[in-house]
Amino acid sequence: MDIPLNRREIEVFKDRFIETIRVKIQKARQYDLRNPLILSIYMDRTEWSVLVKENKRIFDNMYPFHQIFIWGLANNDALLITPDEHI
Repeated sequence: MDIPLNRREIEVFKDRFIETIRVKIQKARQYDLRNPLILSIYMDRTEWSVLVKENKRIFDNMYPFHQIFIWGLANNDALLITPDEHI
């Protein structure tokens, strides 16, 4: 049985996801930064490329994170994001 996609729900999820990343970046700026930080996220791969491109400003300003690593939920796919090196 196919479950119909609800585009509105997907957009709400993407907005929450980006807001969560933004908040984590802000909180991490209060940490002891003597060691590099990596943010690791688990999510479905279907929207990665679009999500990163649409939110380039967030990912360009991800300091103090040196990398954001997005893991696929359903398979072994992964996306590594570093500042100014997007898809």
